[in-house]
Amino acid sequence: MYPITEPYQSGLLQVSAIHQIYWEESGNPAGKPVIFLHGGPGAGASPACRGFFNPEKYRIIIILTSVDAVVPCPMPVLTTILHGIWLKI
Repeated sequence: MYPITEPYQSGLLQVSAIHQIYWEESGNPAGKPVIFLHGGPGAGASPACRGFFNPEKYRIIIILTSVDAVVPCPMPVLTTILHGIWLKI
């Protein structure tokens, strides 16, 4: 594990007219971007997830895809939203 740094940015990404997904960035803003998707019913992510990556080397982007992280979140809609995000990346 690497040192756990605090996010320097976070927010809610508007992914549809009524849905938002929580995201945060930590580590090196000029580093190589790494996207960590975490989710599942009740799974969420903790600050410890930031410790999986070297904060001096990586720009760590965590996107919470759990039901609790999307407001509001019927599961079929979440699946469609996430598929749409991957198509845009």
